[in-house]
Amino acid sequence: MHEFHEGKLIAETAVKLCEERGHSRVTEIHLTIGEASTYSPEVVTNYFNECAQGTCAEGAQIVVKSVPACLRCPQCGEVFERKPLKYNCPKCGAEANPCEIGTEMEIGEIKTV
Repeated sequence: MHEFHEGKLIAETAVKLCEERGHSRVTEIHLTIGEASTYSPEVVTNYFNECAQGTCAEGAQIVVKSVPACLRCPQCGEVFERKPLKYNCPKCGAEANPCEIGTEMEIGEIKTV
């Protein structure tokens, strides 16, 4: 259900920006969604489309940049992409910990005309 709130927030943000710019419609919205964010790009997009109906954001294209989940080594500080069932640092071999990279859900550029 958290995807509904994100979809609604994206629609509201896009509509507000379009109105502030004095434009008539939103054409494109760029999102960054981390693979470890718990957000499904498809579900967020579907909820956005539902919430944008009847607004200047209706029909806007959603462009998603996916960010791979990363780990950070506590010994050497190396940050690397998480691979399935592999948690050791490729540089020093220590067991790494999850980090914030790959957990994001952010609104980027919003294009209006």
